[in-house]
Amino acid sequence: MGRNPAKTLIAVPEATEGPLRDPIPAGARAVLSLFEGPLATVRFPELDADVLAARASSVLEAQREVEALERALDDARARTCEANAQLATAATAALAYAKIYARDRDELQPLLDAIVLPQGGGRHEAALAPRRRGRPRKDASTAELLPSVEST
Repeated sequence: MGRNPAKTLIAVPEATEGPLRDPIPAGARAVLSLFEGPLATVRFPELDADVLAARASSVLEAQREVEALERALDDARARTCEANAQLATAATAALAYAKIYARDRDELQPLLDAIVLPQGGGRHEAALAPRRRGRPRKDASTAELLPSVEST
C-alpha cells in the first residue's frame, strides 16, 4: 500500500463547505491536521491519514443528513401550524353556525356551550416547538426568591 505524499492526503472540507454546523470536535480536527501535515506519511496498524479522512467524511455526511432532516421537520411543523390554523378558523365558523342553528333546539345548547375554542385563530406554534430541556438559568430576578433569615 504505497502512498504518494505529494497528493492532498486528508480532504476534509472545512465547516463552510459542508454542513452548516461543524460536527468534528476541535481535538479530532487537530489530529486530522497533524496527519495532513507532519504525520502524512506515517502509518499505524489500521490507522492512517486515509482512514481518518474517511471517518471524518462519514461524520460530515451524517451531519448533512441530520441538517436535512431538521429542515424537513421544521417544514412539517410549519405545515402543521398552518393546517391547525385553517382547522381552527373552520371550527370557529362551524361553531358559530351551529349555535345559530341550535337556538330553537334546547338539547344541543349544552353540547355547544361546552365547546371552548382557543383564542387567536388557533395557532399552536408554542405547542409544536421543541421544549427546552434542563433547569432554567438563574438570574437576578430569581436569585433571591425567599428573603434571607438572619439570626438575632
